[in-house]
Amino acid sequence: MLIGYPLEHLTGARLPSGRDVMRNFVFYHLTLKKTVKESAQLVYDQLMPFWLKSRLPTRRKDHIIKKVTDLYKEHCNLMKNDARGNEKDLENQEKFSRKLVQDGGVLRFTVESRSLFSLF
Repeated sequence: MLIGYPLEHLTGARLPSGRDVMRNFVFYHLTLKKTVKESAQLVYDQLMPFWLKSRLPTRRKDHIIKKVTDLYKEHCNLMKNDARGNEKDLENQEKFSRKLVQDGGVLRFTVESRSLFSLF
């Protein structure tokens, strides 16, 4: 699995990484059997306190939910090709893993340039 084991709660003193967000999403979706949209909303509810505490500007709720669900779809597509192991599939999996490692969460803006640091 590209993202690791499911994670019930986002905790810690730093902003959650994309991997943490996806692990939390998978916990709700696969372990608790929530729908994709419900799972994304629950992840959003856990992410917001981190962003509010650090006073980071964020996107609207519907944009964040769409980005989380899009990331999950990308993960599912990569897992379909997981067994093939050809060069292009391995490269795509590596890109996805690097995207998840980015620290700072899913949808953060920089105040200076207002450019989007995103996992998507």
